[in-house]
Parts: sequence; C-alpha cells; structure tokens
Amino acid sequence: MSYTSRIKQAEKHAGKGDGTVHIEIERCFDRDIEDEYAVHRARQILGIRSTDGRTETIYVVGPEIDAKYQDMTSEQAKAIMNGK
Repeated sequence: MSYTSRIKQAEKHAGKGDGTVHIEIERCFDRDIEDEYAVHRARQILGIRSTDGRTETIYVVGPEIDAKYQDMTSEQAKAIMNGK
C-alpha cells in the first residue's frame, strides 16, 4: 500500500473522540489557494475526514473558485485525490 493510500485509510477511520469540533477559518485572498481548495472539496465529496477527526476547516474563497468546485462529481473528486 502506498504512502498516500495509508494516509487516506487513516483519515477514513479517524474520528474517535468526544464529538467536539475545532473549526479553523482559512482566508485565501492573499495567496493562490485553488489547488488546496480543490482537494478540500474533493475530500468533502468523498467523505474523507481530517486525520484527527475533529478539525473542520472553512475556506473563504472568491465566487469564481467556489462556483468552479461547487458541483464536483465523485469521479472528479477521485481524479483530484489521485493527482489529476
């Protein structure tokens, strides 16, 4: 199993805790965030959680980037997670 696959498996099985969620707000106007946001949306579509299972990140992006990834299919999400 590749390193990436092991990380994905760990992320899928994470989440054993007391149910509290730590929310992080990521403001993305001062740097190029599109690739990172694409991975974030792909993980949401595929149901992959963060490694600790308790951290939720909210990305604040412009309307163009948000619209581009809003209707992502699971096939597109898998392509992004596999490095396109």
